[in-house]
Amino acid sequence: MRSSTAATLLLALALVGCTSDDPPDAAAPNDASSDAPTPRDGATPDAARPDAAIGDSGSSPDAGAPRRTFVYVGLSNGNLLTLDGNTLEELSRTDTGNFPEFVTATADGAHLYAVQGSDNEVIALSVATDGTTRVVSRQAAPGGPTHLSIDHEARFVFTASYGSGEIGVYPIAADGMLGARVFTEIAGRNAHAIVVDALAEHVYVPCLGIDRVVGYTLDTSSGQLTRVGESAGNGDGPRHMALSPDGSRAYLVDELSSEIDIFDVLGTGRLTRLSTVPTLPATFTGANTGAEILITRDGRHVYSSNRGHDSVAVFATTADSLTLVEHEPTDGEHPRSMGLSVDDRRLYVANRDSENIAIFGVDADSGALTYVRTLTVDAQPYFVGDFVAP
Repeated sequence: MRSSTAATLLLALALVGCTSDDPPDAAAPNDASSDAPTPRDGATPDAARPDAAIGDSGSSPDAGAPRRTFVYVGLSNGNLLTLDGNTLEELSRTDTGNFPEFVTATADGAHLYAVQGSDNEVIALSVATDGTTRVVSRQAAPGGPTHLSIDHEARFVFTASYGSGEIGVYPIAADGMLGARVFTEIAGRNAHAIVVDALAEHVYVPCLGIDRVVGYTLDTSSGQLTRVGESAGNGDGPRHMALSPDGSRAYLVDELSSEIDIFDVLGTGRLTRLSTVPTLPATFTGANTGAEILITRDGRHVYSSNRGHDSVAVFATTADSLTLVEHEPTDGEHPRSMGLSVDDRRLYVANRDSENIAIFGVDADSGALTYVRTLTVDAQPYFVGDFVAP
């Protein structure tokens, strides 16, 4: 919801590691358009809005005591920041290398895993109860890794490398350390993400360069992947994908055409397209690329970021499509990454070119966003995510 009503409600393709937004100093085109979101009146970095307090991130509507969370921010200067999930106070920062581009965590929050495209590696970090993180192991991940994921039992880390198109599987030891890669294959040109389903039965790899999502079955005892087919959407340049909580639907954001493809998940590693919706207003004529896509834990709402229009497109899910709720300005330029809080009550947006993190409240019923505050960081943020604290 636009700022005027906020008071009433809260990636060039050849570059290694990512698409046009990969180099820290490369800005995405942002042509002027009469329909582009305008800056917020009175939006002040690091100043909380009087009409929307930070609240209790990490709490659950069905839980008693709130679960503490940490918000992690991966910066282009090589630092991984840990912020308190409630106050957003900086608790620690770790120099990981060059640089934490995408991060995931174990269910208990005790370990993080990150890809560093410029260093061609995947790393493991331990997390202390005070938020301090420490790199505990590193493994080679050739080809400019840009994305990773972890299965629900924390047996394997899966990586996708945009530059080479290859994917990799790394075993996780009992102490959280990463073992050497046990599987690799070229999934397709410009493999941009790798997503594991909730049952760890299938793995999906959106490949921007071939306009396909490549599907695999997973052997959970060995980490071997078996290719079972490719699925095509209607858009151009598949980038990231989100699966519904029940595993029946997949939502794929197309970077180059600024669209979302909705798929029926067949349970075989294959997908069937049901519909396609735009992420931009029909009247917008400026340059734009799609970036991140998220779905709430109840499966009712989908969020997709627009780099150029500099907005979050908010949707409600239907049986076979999405219905637009609103376009919310991101209070910054080039919203590369987004993360929902553990309780789905907040949305964090990493505005790369503005070097800030915008925080929004999430209305559980409508999915609409209310702007809360903006945090300035000291380098370009490439990742933001909220995970439970150990």
